[in-house]
Amino acid sequence: MKPTQTLKRAKAIAPRWLAVLFVGTLLPAPSLAIDPGWAKGTLTTARGEVALAHAYAMEHRDEEGVADGPELRILLSEHEVSETLLSGPFLTALERQVREQGLRGVLLRLDPKRLAAAPVHGTLLEAPADPQQSLRFFTLGGDAVGLDNLRVDPTRVTGRARHAPVAGASADFAYDVTFSAPRFTDVVRERLTGAKARDSAPVKALLAWERAVRAGDLDAAKAYATPGQMARLEAYRAAVGAEAFRREVGAGIPDQRQRERQIKEVLVRGDRASVVVQEKGARSVSVLVRQDGAWKVD
Repeated sequence: MKPTQTLKRAKAIAPRWLAVLFVGTLLPAPSLAIDPGWAKGTLTTARGEVALAHAYAMEHRDEEGVADGPELRILLSEHEVSETLLSGPFLTALERQVREQGLRGVLLRLDPKRLAAAPVHGTLLEAPADPQQSLRFFTLGGDAVGLDNLRVDPTRVTGRARHAPVAGASADFAYDVTFSAPRFTDVVRERLTGAKARDSAPVKALLAWERAVRAGDLDAAKAYATPGQMARLEAYRAAVGAEAFRREVGAGIPDQRQRERQIKEVLVRGDRASVVVQEKGARSVSVLVRQDGAWKVD
């Protein structure tokens, strides 16, 4: 998955819902107790100007191996949020905040090993008018990178981020903000491989959920998934019908023995677990959360 596609939605309906089986976010842990972040500046779009008042930074190390490598993620937002939105290989929790809660701001992603030379990959955090459209992505390079006085310390990231559209460019947004963000790091507390991974509680819950979805029994699937996951799945079935659902979603899930062979490892971060699957030469990830002592697909 390319950096500029972190939050991108699939274009086709069926592939988008198959991807739901393997997408989620992971829980980080800060290296030290540090001061909260702040931002001072504005984001301007066609919808008007909004003040950006909060800043967060997280180094994602790509332990799952499904991204293009480690990233330093900087979130500049209108409202206070949890830094956990920046965790994991896929930032679906952040996208939900944008689409469902109206969060506005800017996400910037940098190569932590090439901070002074690499381009900046960004996402405009503003819900599109059409819910089927993806969020807007941009890449800034050369003189247009727009990061001044950037300083990355063990516990803090500070600097100024700015962007103004070039005459004739299609981008119609701008931002200019100084910030001081606490720096967090995803921490894998437990890594399971082989038989230990296949026998783990997160994998058992995932397999039970897949069995139920494969059979089209969403009532049974509810015991192994979060309410949000089930709401999305049920909405899709209602839209396409039970037969199409079984054909497009259920038939896309391998049987249990095949899935067990595909599971390569489980990464546990607190109450979240990332199950890494190797299928047809490609790696995918399913994320589960622990709720009331039980693991559930998120």
